[in-house]
Amino acid sequence: MSECKQKENKLLKTENEQLRQQNKKLLKINHALMQRVEEGGNQSAPYATFEHSIHLAEQVREKTQKLNQTLSQLERRNRQLKVANKQANLFQQRFTDAIESISDAFVLLDDKGEITLQNSHFSTFLASSNLPLETVLNPIALSTDKDTDKNSTEEDLQLHNKPVYQLTDGRWFQLNERHTSEGGRVLLYTDISTLKEAEALRYDQAMAQKSMQLQGLMDNLSQGVVLFSPQKQIEVWNNRFQQLSQLSNIQLQDNPRLSDLQTLTELDLHTQTHSTQNYHMQTLSDGTVLEVRAHLLKDAKVIKTYTDITERHRYAQSLQENERRLRLITDNVPAMIAYINANLQFEFKNQVYSDWYGESIDGKVTSHLTQSKNYNQIKPYVKRALNGESVIFESEEISNTGQTSYLLKSYVPNRDHAGNVLGFFVLIRDITKRRENALALQKAHDQLEIRVAERTAQLQSLNKKLLDEIEERRQAQTDLQARNQTG
Repeated sequence: MSECKQKENKLLKTENEQLRQQNKKLLKINHALMQRVEEGGNQSAPYATFEHSIHLAEQVREKTQKLNQTLSQLERRNRQLKVANKQANLFQQRFTDAIESISDAFVLLDDKGEITLQNSHFSTFLASSNLPLETVLNPIALSTDKDTDKNSTEEDLQLHNKPVYQLTDGRWFQLNERHTSEGGRVLLYTDISTLKEAEALRYDQAMAQKSMQLQGLMDNLSQGVVLFSPQKQIEVWNNRFQQLSQLSNIQLQDNPRLSDLQTLTELDLHTQTHSTQNYHMQTLSDGTVLEVRAHLLKDAKVIKTYTDITERHRYAQSLQENERRLRLITDNVPAMIAYINANLQFEFKNQVYSDWYGESIDGKVTSHLTQSKNYNQIKPYVKRALNGESVIFESEEISNTGQTSYLLKSYVPNRDHAGNVLGFFVLIRDITKRRENALALQKAHDQLEIRVAERTAQLQSLNKKLLDEIEERRQAQTDLQARNQTG
């Protein structure tokens, strides 16, 4: 605003000076003409000369009037300019007082990066920062000296979204930058040391609270948990680990060497981890069975967990013993026994089944029913069994040795408490000999019936002959009696 007034004032002064020069020139001309008229001039045309002088006087009067108007306008403009200068000076003073009243360091730069205006706080800030003026005024250069606030969270950075820097004396400040319409910049340096201290205090309190919560959570775990530093020292542990290791707080807090600490407990404290297997079983002297797992962290720290699996281990041993006994019994039963789940996978086979079909037993799901050679033959019965129906049928199959046998198969569904079919039990008996005996018996029965029929026919023929012979003898006796009566 001040610069515009100054330019306008300068133009008015220039125009005023030009008018003054023109007026002076016209006065000289007027004076010269009047002097020529008064001295006589051309005596032959006195009236023309007089008329010409009047015309010149009229022009001088008009020019003088215009000059007076211009001078009045110039005087009015000068008064307005004084008022504007006064207002501009007042505005500048108010602006200076305003930027001086703020508690932040303020500096205004022109389009060339030169300081146009600054407050006293900026001078104090510049003196206490121990940084060159070029660095302070250049945010890009200043960002190379930017210190990372370890206590600042991602939420804080998103909240402020403005660069934060730390001075060598430990103070923190925040830089706000804005560009002006003339190409300059406004830089505002805000001291946020108090805010940072409050944030650091809040961060420390939050971390302490989280640490207490984490420790409380760890102490309520049924697992023993311990954290080893990269130097193989115990940093964090819970109550369950202390119970299992039988180490006191004093022994754990002294941070002894791991080799010395290992001699005080039978618990495995080694921190070696392997990519293939990071867990193993350990049995303590009191019979407690532990599953020990080691987890390697990115910062070279190691977490070890100790899970009491004594009951589970005993239960697994009991299951293994029961399975061993069951397999011992089923392997000696002269029948093929198996269990097939709903996915048609074998979960159990006895030795007789495996020998007959030529499949190995590894204690796991050994094969899939659909891989059987005769699956298409038994598929309808399998479907009926999975639908919850008990099925009994005969099947002619070829064994692993190439022998054709007749099998009697029974499929019994296995249901859960809700009635859903989980699979079915398979019981297979070889009825080849029984079938052969039945066929032989039927053959013998058929042959006996033939022999009986032949013997019956022979007896019937013999009986007919005897009857004929008896009839002939009876007729001969009758004839003999008749001759005797007539004779």
